[in-house]
Amino acid sequence: MQRIIAYVDGYNFYYGLRHKGWRRLYWLNIQAMARELLRANQQLVATKYFTTLVRVPADKRQRQITFLEALVHL
Repeated sequence: MQRIIAYVDGYNFYYGLRHKGWRRLYWLNIQAMARELLRANQQLVATKYFTTLVRVPADKRQRQITFLEALVHL
């Protein structure tokens, strides 16, 4: 069994969704998405999500923090 770690560029992922108008996917379960991309002989052992915090406005920053906290609990 091949062990896989998924690395996600959160900044580009978010802005790619935003550019396409796919708001419904903003709260996508990143780990579940990574599992869907695996082949039969692969096992997801970790998902790493990289991003930077938005500076302003405060409400957007708080939503981002809430999302990042949710990722930790998946």
